Amino acid sequence: QPNRFRFDFSSDKGMKVKQIAKVEGLVAKQVESKYEVYRTPTRIDDAKKINGLRAVFGEKYPDPVTVVSVGADVEQILKEPGNDKWANFSIEFCGGTHVKNSQEIENFVIVSESSIAAGIRRIEALTGPAASKSLKLGKEVKLAVESFDKYDDMVKISEAISIVDEKLAKKKAGDEEADELPYDVRDWLQQQREKMMAKRKKLHKAGGNQAKEASLDAVKELAEEIVKSESKFAVTKLDAQGNVSIMNAAITAFQKISPGVPFMCLSEVKAGGKMAAIAVVPKELTTKLSAKVWLSETLKQCGGKGGGKDFRAQGASKDSTNIVAAIEFARKMAEESLK
Repeated sequence: QPNRFRFDFSSDKGMKVKQIAKVEGLVAKQVESKYEVYRTPTRIDDAKKINGLRAVFGEKYPDPVTVVSVGADVEQILKEPGNDKWANFSIEFCGGTHVKNSQEIENFVIVSESSIAAGIRRIEALTGPAASKSLKLGKEVKLAVESFDKYDDMVKISEAISIVDEKLAKKKAGDEEADELPYDVRDWLQQQREKMMAKRKKLHKAGGNQAKEASLDAVKELAEEIVKSESKFAVTKLDAQGNVSIMNAAITAFQKISPGVPFMCLSEVKAGGKMAAIAVVPKELTTKLSAKVWLSETLKQCGGKGGGKDFRAQGASKDSTNIVAAIEFARKMAEESLK
């Protein structure tokens, strides 16, 4: 294809970013040197004597064979084929070269390096206008993604990760119009993604600790009020981000202060999103109020469902839009059942 290049080579290991950059630099020098490209039919026995010749092992070549040389006249090469200096030039059999001078390549950008078989790897690169377009796109993408460093919000970081994933997605087969990023930019994007993932995990953990402390404080205060007012039950919404382990810790804290009181807690992952709920009822009161029935009927108000036993039940809903109505329902049901 015009403006596209691929090359297979033997190696058990993938190339490093520095090696990719070195190859691109070597090619850039060849392009800048404006070397003429020579194509000369040559007797195969004479051609095989050329120092530094590149050819495919095991391939059968015609006689005479076409020798392609970038920057060195084949006629001059054949006069002293063993000269060490020819190893510094690209000289090969039947190269399929599409340019008459190296400057026609304009730009060279490697966009992919991968394994295609055991011990065989392949690089794919762009040349000409396609390479220039790739370099321009790479600069624009890096500039945009660098601004994500300032994000300290879970939602924004998650959105940024999604954007990076879109940029990293490889073009679909046959989609020749899709732009491709330089290999080094793809590698940089992957590193940025890992950094953002780690940052999001750290924020999530910190947020979870804060939510746990807030939930425990709120529940302890509620339990003390229940003891003072001699209320027969308690239903509350916890700011626990729907985290069941935090909710369980809150229930334990509540029961230490007010052990004989039925308790239900509900918590949203985010407003209007998923919701979790847990209900506990002292065994001596389960004949009047079953935790399983209490929780299940409450979650129905939000289109959710739950299960468990008469003394402890747990459930969830995909939509917490009606959480206020659900809490009100749970209170009325408990009040009626415990008369």
